Order: sequence, then C-alpha cells, then structure tokens
Amino acid sequence: MSNSKIFYNKFENSTDYQCKLYPTKIKSGINGTTSPLINHLTSTHNIKRACLDNFQCNRCSSIILEDKDEKDLSKKKLNPFIISMNSLNKKRQTNNFIVKMIFKDLQPMSIVEDKGFNELIKYLYPTYNMPSRRNIDTIMTTFYGNITKKIKEEFDKASYINLTMDYWSGLNQNSILNITASFLTKDWVKKNLHLQAIEVNTNHTAENTKKGLLDVINLNNINEKVQTIITDNAPNVLNAVSLAGYKSIPDIIHALILVLKHSVEIPEINETINKSRSIVKHFKKSNLAMQQLRTIQVEKNIHTNLTLLNYSKTRWNSIFI
Repeated sequence: MSNSKIFYNKFENSTDYQCKLYPTKIKSGINGTTSPLINHLTSTHNIKRACLDNFQCNRCSSIILEDKDEKDLSKKKLNPFIISMNSLNKKRQTNNFIVKMIFKDLQPMSIVEDKGFNELIKYLYPTYNMPSRRNIDTIMTTFYGNITKKIKEEFDKASYINLTMDYWSGLNQNSILNITASFLTKDWVKKNLHLQAIEVNTNHTAENTKKGLLDVINLNNINEKVQTIITDNAPNVLNAVSLAGYKSIPDIIHALILVLKHSVEIPEINETINKSRSIVKHFKKSNLAMQQLRTIQVEKNIHTNLTLLNYSKTRWNSIFI
C-alpha cells in the first residue's frame, strides 16, 4: 500500500487533497484511489514510487520521514527542512534569491552560466537546476512587478511626496533620467525610494523630459501626492517640471557646485591647483616615485591604500580631498 497520503491534508467532506510540499489542490481517483496523489508526487516533486512503498531510497526517505522508529505510518511526520529543500517552492525561492542578488550587486544575467557560480550552487543545493538566462529574465519581470506593488503600498502610507529628478550618463555614455521619491509616513518614518532610471534616446527637451516625468508619476499613481520636484538649474528640466504642473526646488548641492566652480578660478586658488596637478602627474608617471611614496606611507603608519587624486570638474569634492 502506498504511503502517499502522508504528503497531503484532506479537505473535509471532499475527495480533494492539499499537497504539503507545495499548496496544490489534488483530486483523488475514482472510489478514492491514490493514483492522482502518487502521480503528483512523482512528476512534480521527483519522489520515487518505491520510496512511497517502503522508504528505501536514501534521498527520499530523508524527505519523507522525520521519526524513522515510528511504526504507525499515519503518524509519521515530514521533515520540514528537507522537504523545503527538495520542493518546488524551495526552488522558486532559490530562483528569487538569485534574481535579488543580480539586482542588488548589479550582476549580469549571464552569471547563471558561469562555471564557478554553478559549482557553488550545486555544492550548496545538489538537486537544484540552474535556470537559463531566458527564465531569469522572466523571473526578473515578475520580480519587478512585485517591487512595483510594494512601492505603491509604501506610497499609500504617504500624504505628501517629494521627487528628485536628474540627468546623468552611464558607463556606456548612455543618457539616464533618474527619479527618486522621499516622504514621511503617517508614523513619521522617513522613506526614500528609487522609482526609475529611464534610458533616454531622444533630445533632452523640456517636452521629452516632461513626458518621462509624468510616465513615472502616473505609473505609481501619485499625481495628487507630489508636492515639489528637486532639480538642477538646467532650463530644460525647470521647464519640464513647470509644463507637468508641479513646483520645482533648486538642488542645493548643485548650486554649491556652481559656487565652487567659480571659486577655483580665483588666481591664487588656481595656482595652488595647478601645482597640485603637477605633483600628482609626477607620481602617476613614475613607478619608482610611487613606490617610494608607498614606502614612506608604511614608515609613517599611513594607510597604504590611499592614492593621489587630481582635481576633476565633474567630481567637485576632489579638490578638498
């Protein structure tokens, strides 16, 4: 007699069963036969028929039994940890964790094809089959939908929302319109959310910028909650906010950058910067000089990972480092 029923909870006044490994509703066969229950376990959870009869398989016996000395099979308990490791639910969770890792660490989707990564996962989870890049892409789409839903739930807690909008360039010199949101919940908890980074393949006109802004606002359904939008002083961006019907606030950091940009043009400061550039240039060109500098750092107990930086107009605080 098969022991398949220990994997299921039976619905009252019904011939239906619910799988304990994964919440799936299964109908028993004619006259209450267990064939559909067995078929589900063997096809979905890869549990062998022989294991259901006598628990002889090393892998499946560890899945099925927690108390091996228990004689009454109806009282035998499932080992929840082993079950989850071999269930479809656990595999889906692992897929989701891989996608989270790709998101958080900015990893390429091709990581699922890397030999070292596959060997690591196989060691930690021997029965897991790594999804293909196409499957990862599908999971990421679902994952994105779940994140969007959570963001909307966070917005439901806010009465007023402030946005920050800015253009910047990616590593491949592609243009990105970045939009973030800040607000206080009804419990006075501060929240900062990154809404979207939109790749812009058109001119940065006020009309195109307005469209990108409104698309994000409408997507998150926060039209009535947005109060102000923090931007730089670029005319196209300021006009875009005005055309969208919102009030713009100048970015203080950007204003400070403009002040510093003018201040370094003062002759005395500019002369100091030029001397600093010459010193840095000398060490950058001479391996011997750089090695002597590191030797002095060790002797003076200065962190050896410190290096020389030149002033860059696009990295304005480098002038103070």
